[in-house]
Amino acid sequence: MPTLFVVIPVFEEPHTIEPCVRRAMVAPLPTAWTRRLLLVDDASSRATADIADRLANEFGGPNGSLELLRHATNRGKGAALRTGFDRALAIATDADAVATLNTILRTGLRCSPHCRCSR
Repeated sequence: MPTLFVVIPVFEEPHTIEPCVRRAMVAPLPTAWTRRLLLVDDASSRATADIADRLANEFGGPNGSLELLRHATNRGKGAALRTGFDRALAIATDADAVATLNTILRTGLRCSPHCRCSR
């Protein structure tokens, strides 16, 4: 079953975070697809952080549709996106086999701090 990962970076968005997440949760998906929202809080103040916590409690959990990731300090939108993309872990390779998947995995793949793999 394919999963659509949606990375949502957030910093000081107490008025928009909840409607954004709720819209993403009900957006139509192709048949048999699931969704996983990766909400990346880039060290927001309590107002935004509290809403993010509440949404994570509502939609999260081990098999939930939302995962809340946090930065301890504000690192900017680019870093928040990278944190989400690292968690989703997508790679690409060309079909001409110039760079084989094994080579990419052996030389280019580095686990993020959020990785739960056995490496």
